[in-house]
Amino acid sequence: MNRKTVAAAFAVLLVCALPAPTAFAEPTDEDQVFFDQLQQSGLHPDPSKQVCGSAKCESLGTILVEEAHVVCSSLGVAPKVVPVSVIAHLQVSPGDARAVIEAARGAYCPQAQDPYTMLP
Repeated sequence: MNRKTVAAAFAVLLVCALPAPTAFAEPTDEDQVFFDQLQQSGLHPDPSKQVCGSAKCESLGTILVEEAHVVCSSLGVAPKVVPVSVIAHLQVSPGDARAVIEAARGAYCPQAQDPYTMLP
């Protein structure tokens, strides 16, 4: 691995280690834009569905919003790793990951670059 790859991987790990933004009881306008864009891309998640892991249960809406904020944070640090990270964290296909990234960019960080245009 070259130094740039190691630095990018380390940066993503740092971003992922940061505490995720707290989800609000009432969705923000940005959250609504995010879910509207997911719908327009063909994804129809049920934000109220409970997803349980080994430690706790959270709503799918909270998980998606938290991942969207991580996407925006990571795009400035290691954009090439973002698609792989979304695929791994949400266990989705590359096409669905692209929809999540595009919706996140549109709602939370419209100025951020598209990581898919950077791939070889």
